[in-house]
Amino acid sequence: ERRRNGGFVDADLLHHCIHEHKHFFDLILSILELSVASSNQFDPMTKLMNRRSADSVLSDIKHQILLENSSSSSCCIALADIDNFKEVNDRFGHAIGDQVLANTAEVFQMTIRRHDTVSRYGGEEFLFIFPDLELDEAVIIVERIRKHLQESSVRSGELRVGVTASFGVTQLCQSCDITDTIKRADIALYQAKNRGRNQTVMIDNREVEYETDDRVLTPEVIKKIEEQYCITVENSEVVVEL
Repeated sequence: ERRRNGGFVDADLLHHCIHEHKHFFDLILSILELSVASSNQFDPMTKLMNRRSADSVLSDIKHQILLENSSSSSCCIALADIDNFKEVNDRFGHAIGDQVLANTAEVFQMTIRRHDTVSRYGGEEFLFIFPDLELDEAVIIVERIRKHLQESSVRSGELRVGVTASFGVTQLCQSCDITDTIKRADIALYQAKNRGRNQTVMIDNREVEYETDDRVLTPEVIKKIEEQYCITVENSEVVVEL
């Protein structure tokens, strides 16, 4: 084989070199593949799963719920949004805003159960996935998360910035569509913001499905859900095992 400078490379020697270093080349390829996969699955700012990964987890859980074919099968989700995040960025700058995001993600990751999932779902919004939990159990965990975040803060020199978030919780059950489930969690989150922030609002999806004939989330149905099915969670001392 001819080199660019006009010389020749011994083909047998080249093949021998490639064979001898195959393990090294395979290792490099594996690292590159892992790097690409990580960039596609995780948010670089918070080190949490990104939206695409969270949606994939939800799809897998929904598929499992359908396979079990049981009305009692349940998975709960929660949407969380950092309170007054725009004001933090405007007042203290984006560097502090980035620290708030990283701190919030760390608190969330440390407070969930081992088999739960938390992802950065967009901007200052996070999605939690709680497999095999009923709604009343999930809101207890969410309240614990909310309180841990409330007790945390971001420090930079003399500056100390407190952080809180609002939460909307609901179930992904056998009869619930994933998109509509997330929308209902978002409705609950909006009500948590509207009712004063730094609190948790839940929607019982099973109750909504049972009492609402039209499952399409029209403005009229959304208004009904807001008025009749958004329940502010009171503090609870019940313990859910990690």
